Amino acid sequence: MIKKYKVRIDHQEYEVEIEEVAEIEASQEAKPQPSRSLRPSQPLKPASPAKRPKDPEASGSEVISAPMPGTVLSLQVKMGDQVEAGKVLLVLEAMKMENEIVAPQAGKVVEIHTSQGLAVNTGDLLISLA
Repeated sequence: MIKKYKVRIDHQEYEVEIEEVAEIEASQEAKPQPSRSLRPSQPLKPASPAKRPKDPEASGSEVISAPMPGTVLSLQVKMGDQVEAGKVLLVLEAMKMENEIVAPQAGKVVEIHTSQGLAVNTGDLLISLA
C-alpha cells in the first residue's frame, strides 16, 4: 500500500510517497556491517558566543518576548514608532496559526530584536518599548 505524505524541511515543502512492505523473513534479515568512522579533516573550531542584545530591562524598557516558538511572519512597526496599548507589533506563526503580538502598554519602539522570517523560541526578545 502506498501512502502520500507532505514533509517540510527548512521552510521547503516536499511530497513523498512511502510504500508499506511486508516484514522481512528471518532468512532475509539484514546483518549489521561495520561502518567507517567519519572524522573531519581539520579539528573543529568552537563557535563564538552569540552577541547578546543590551539588557532592555536595565534601561527601564518594556520587553516583549515570544510567548511560544514560531516564525516571525511580519513586523508591523519600526524603530522610533509611537504605539498605543493593544497595537499589533508583529505577527508570529506557530503551528500553522497566525498570532498577533500586541503592545502591552503605550510607548516608543526603541529596539527590534528580531526580523521577518526568523524562527524564535519561547522567551526570545522580540521588541523593546520605552
